Amino acid sequence: MRRRHGFTLIELLVVIAIIAVLIGLLLPAVQKVREAAARTTSSNNLKQIALAVHNYAGAYGDKLPPLVDIGNNAPTGYGIQSLFFNLLPYIEQGNVYQMFQKTAPATYYSNATPLGAASTIIKSFINPADSTASNGSQQTVNVVITGATVPAPYQQTWTGLYATTSYAANGLVFKGNNGGLPRTFVDGTSNTIMFAERFQICQGRAAQSPSAPLVTAWNLWGFGLYDIHIPAFATLTPTTPAGLRSTGQVAPGSPPNGFTSINATGNNPNAVTVKIGMANAANTTYPYHFQVAPRGAITCDAAVPQSPFVGGMQVGMGDGSVRTVSPNMTQWTFWAACTPAGQEAQAQDWTN
Repeated sequence: MRRRHGFTLIELLVVIAIIAVLIGLLLPAVQKVREAAARTTSSNNLKQIALAVHNYAGAYGDKLPPLVDIGNNAPTGYGIQSLFFNLLPYIEQGNVYQMFQKTAPATYYSNATPLGAASTIIKSFINPADSTASNGSQQTVNVVITGATVPAPYQQTWTGLYATTSYAANGLVFKGNNGGLPRTFVDGTSNTIMFAERFQICQGRAAQSPSAPLVTAWNLWGFGLYDIHIPAFATLTPTTPAGLRSTGQVAPGSPPNGFTSINATGNNPNAVTVKIGMANAANTTYPYHFQVAPRGAITCDAAVPQSPFVGGMQVGMGDGSVRTVSPNMTQWTFWAACTPAGQEAQAQDWTN
């Protein structure tokens, strides 16, 4: 009889164990490479968006793009265009920009075929590390304009389909639609945060308090109203002050006041009293300035920006550069960098 040669059971188990060890050693390295690639992509997106603001300002007499389509200097005045929409021609998305025709508002927000421009998932607006929707998402929103008569062809009420984004504009820079470049940046463009990372699907506060119940908030790049879904931070705590509801009901005008004060509470630079809300918003001491790697949409707070990266959050500065701000940075330092004309002296932890 011929003797057959093969692996014994022990030898096979040893080989499997070696392979398992090798995989265990390789996985962290692969994950680090993926995170580094995602971080680079996000940095490039932020830089592209920030530079688009400069190109927009160059084309419109040094004006900053309007944050919302309501109140002062609104493109239509009836809650259609957003800041990110007006940047589309400057990030090579002119074809999406051209989809919207002012004489046909549904070409902006339509949720039926053909879909409106705001429903388009823009790759440059998506951070691949954003686990809430790594390939982007589309959300249906019911909008009701209150407090004013809306003339045809614009609508008092509509149901729109909007795509999400992983980035948010600094409402303290763009609020009121009155900003200019460089005149708004009294503190200097290199010292002022213009954009930050923010989860696409997050949570909002049901009242002006960090302890209030949370409701779902979608970060929608095409949403042109002061509301829970606005693609911005430091504009409002999602809530229901007069005429403004998280379901999309919005009163015209009344831009947010931003901060009442960025002075530390007592001597604690991590207990900063801020007003993130409309004119009747209450002062609030938030437990965080931004969030680093919260566990998905359930634990993130739409009132502030957040990053999926544990090492810090990436921000686009007023000069078009991108930097990473440390999670160990004090609240005072971060919010001081958000105010474009606060005339605060930069703290040491800004450069660390």
